[in-house]
This record gives sequence, structure tokens and C-alpha cells, in this order.
Amino acid sequence: ANQADYTSINEAILHCFGTEEYGYINGIFTDQNNDNFLGELSNDCIYTISLSPGIYKEYILLPDNVHLICESSQSAIIKFPINSIKINNIIDKETNYLITMGNNTVLKNIKILIDTPLKINKWVGIYSENKSNIVLDNVNVTDFENHNNHEIIGIYFYGGYNNIIKSSEIIFNLGYGIIKGIV
Repeated sequence: ANQADYTSINEAILHCFGTEEYGYINGIFTDQNNDNFLGELSNDCIYTISLSPGIYKEYILLPDNVHLICESSQSAIIKFPINSIKINNIIDKETNYLITMGNNTVLKNIKILIDTPLKINKWVGIYSENKSNIVLDNVNVTDFENHNNHEIIGIYFYGGYNNIIKSSEIIFNLGYGIIKGIV
């Protein structure tokens, strides 16, 4: 019933839920003072962003209690922005995280493409640190035969509990760098 069309995933997150800085309570659906208020993000109020088929070139910080699901199997491709060096969700200066997961989040029917032209630093497709109840369902992580000489990690989960990876693949060209599927 409550839906809208956006040109990017981050635009949908910002407009619907607000900003991390304000605890995601300043979006059109999460701000109690807004006529479209549906509820603050919580285990009892989970939101789903439905992706249309296409290529999304952006870094994503997926808030707690948000599911990112494509309409059809792996027809949504999320990849690093081309030639991007300035990164919003960077944890340390040598590592670039494409998708940073929150607690109680889902990625489903999505292809993650690590095809950065930059041959420096470490590139991580899906990252989580001390987050729990994450589901990756029918997610394909690949470097598309990119002949890299840097470090690539498909999925990096550190800490947390009850995280599930099902019906998913990691396919990497062995290239010349350090290649890790799941850490």
C-alpha cells in the first residue's frame, strides 16, 4: 500500500527511513510527526525495499530491520561506483565495503559485482560486524573475471549470531591478489 519509486537504494533509505545520524526516525515512514508514519524500525516493524531489475552503483549501509529484495532472481546487480575513492561507509581507509548489513536484515535475489577498476586496497562485497539475524538468500557474489591484484572478500561476517547464507554462490577469478569467498 505504501510505496514509492526511487532511482537509487540510498535515496529510498534516506527518504523512507531517514538518516543513521538521527536513528532512522526522520524518514516519511519513520517520523511520528509525518502523516505517512507507519512505525519506527524495530523487530516488530520491518520494512522491505523491493528492487526492480537493473544495475545499482552505490555503497549501501542497510539499516537494522530492513530487507532488500529483488523482484526476480539476480536481475538486480549492486556494484561499486566506478572510480569512486571517497566512501561514506568506510571503516578503515584501506577497506571498501559495498554493502554493510544491520541487525535483522535480508538480501534476497541479488547479484553483487566486485569489478572495481582500482587496483589498490581491500574490496568487500557484503560486510557485517557484530550484527545478528542476517539472511543472504539467493545472493551471487562475483568479481566478473576481473584480473585484480588487490584483496577481494565476497562476504565478511565478524561476530553476531543466527546469520544464514542459503542458495547463494561466490564465484571469483583467482587473479593475482588475495581472494577470499567468506571470512
